[in-house]
Amino acid sequence: MICTPTLAIMVFGLHGLNINNNKTNIASASGDVEDSKGYTQIGNTLTQFGRISITPSAANVPTAKTVTFPIVFTGVPFINITPISGTVGTQVLGWGVSSSSTTNFVAYLTRTNTTTTSLYWQAIGYKA
Repeated sequence: MICTPTLAIMVFGLHGLNINNNKTNIASASGDVEDSKGYTQIGNTLTQFGRISITPSAANVPTAKTVTFPIVFTGVPFINITPISGTVGTQVLGWGVSSSSTTNFVAYLTRTNTTTTSLYWQAIGYKA
């Protein structure tokens, strides 16, 4: 089985890897750690990832949280965000990203209530 370092990190619970002396760092311990961050770099491809929590300010209102990358990208990265919830589509109505830059992005969450929700995020980009 061939697995990219990013997938291996996500699958095995945010444990560090060292593949061919490329850089990997996990800023927080493994387990259910809120606002955890880490990265892996292979050549000029930098992948950063983490977990955040957003508590909606009101029901049915998008609520924002700024996420700062551990390492500044050379160019604006591709960003993916996914809620960790069993109520997607019924209580978790929407999530997304805006204002992405080389240093941070803004994550949004909309729920039918004000329950705190965790989200995994991943940013992939170029680092000179």
